[in-house]
Amino acid sequence: MPSTRELRRRIASTRSTRQITKALEMVSSAKMRKATQATLAGRPYAERVLRAIRDIAGDGHGEITHPLFKVSSQVEKVLVIAISSSRGLAGGYDANVVKQCLLINNASYITIGSKVTTALAGRKLDIIQSYPDLPDKPVSKDILPFAQFALNEFSNGTYQEVQLVYTRFYSMMRQEAHTIQLLPLIAPEAGSAPREFVCEPDPAAVLNHILPRMIEALLYQSVLESRASEHSARRMAMKSATDNANDMIDDLTLTYNGLRQGAITQELAEISGGAAALTN
Repeated sequence: MPSTRELRRRIASTRSTRQITKALEMVSSAKMRKATQATLAGRPYAERVLRAIRDIAGDGHGEITHPLFKVSSQVEKVLVIAISSSRGLAGGYDANVVKQCLLINNASYITIGSKVTTALAGRKLDIIQSYPDLPDKPVSKDILPFAQFALNEFSNGTYQEVQLVYTRFYSMMRQEAHTIQLLPLIAPEAGSAPREFVCEPDPAAVLNHILPRMIEALLYQSVLESRASEHSARRMAMKSATDNANDMIDDLTLTYNGLRQGAITQELAEISGGAAALTN
């Protein structure tokens, strides 16, 4: 049984921890609101861009021959772009990203965030590029280095597939790590009804210009989704830690009060016994 002094020390230590987790919870809440607004604002654009590209690619002007639609008969090397955080205290957010990465065979990695970099490097996996962190408010130019690298390496045939591992934001309570195929792009199904577009100078020229921009837009949106998921996961982790600290303080206080009550009762009993001995 711990002493009352030890219990007082543990209560004070837990209260200090609670102050830290509560502060981190409030900071994450503020960041989460801003990140969520950016994520939800960007989704319609990314979805419409993807739909427009597929419509143009399948507009009935002939078979698609663009390199970014080229599907290899045998996939020997895969380039994986993995997005994680660079800070801890986010529950299972980073661990879920790492699990998705480990499911992909014959992979080389571009890592965004130090957590996934450290985890994959510890397993001696092939990391060809590493970006320790992106700004809390990323802009399109922050995405360009690894987006252009992925486009060039796929077009050159160095990699037959480019996979993207990120965490999609659904709500404050739900975030899920996903793996999607970034390249080759998925062409419209054969026999689907074409939609006629007037393209100047021609559909091929339009695709050459806009397909790289589409990849950049998808990567940018995935970074926004991951940021919103990270802040939500950290907020929930810190809220859970704060609640656990409150429960621990209550339990320790109850134990402390019980020990004090027992000590006071014992002292009263000793005083009463001593007084009774003196009167006899």
